[in-house]
Amino acid sequence: PVAGGLVVSFARMARLLEIDRANHVAIVQPGLTLAELDEATLLEVVEDAPSSTWSREDLVTGVDPVDLLVASHLAKSRGEARRFIEQGGVYVNNVRADATSRVSVEDTLHGRYVVLRRGARQLHLLVVA
Repeated sequence: PVAGGLVVSFARMARLLEIDRANHVAIVQPGLTLAELDEATLLEVVEDAPSSTWSREDLVTGVDPVDLLVASHLAKSRGEARRFIEQGGVYVNNVRADATSRVSVEDTLHGRYVVLRRGARQLHLLVVA
């Protein structure tokens, strides 16, 4: 993690019980989805993740996660992004992406956020404008 950052694994979360920023710890119960987090908590959890802005118009027809991975620098190339997806290591809002996945406006959290994850710890917050 980045110095002063907070690492949160979204795997098998049910409820966020406590965030202890001083000790970089989040206490959760199994099964929580990102869609269940209120906006303030979501933003606190991804506070240290890099972010970028994506056009709402582009999401209307759906965007290939490959393009999002490259644009967010979670992959160096489209080929590398495809490999990450084929290997099952890419998640959109904590849902595993596959070769047929598309990210659209319906996927946004609170109408304006998409959380990309590669592997266990590499996050990127897309802010939809």
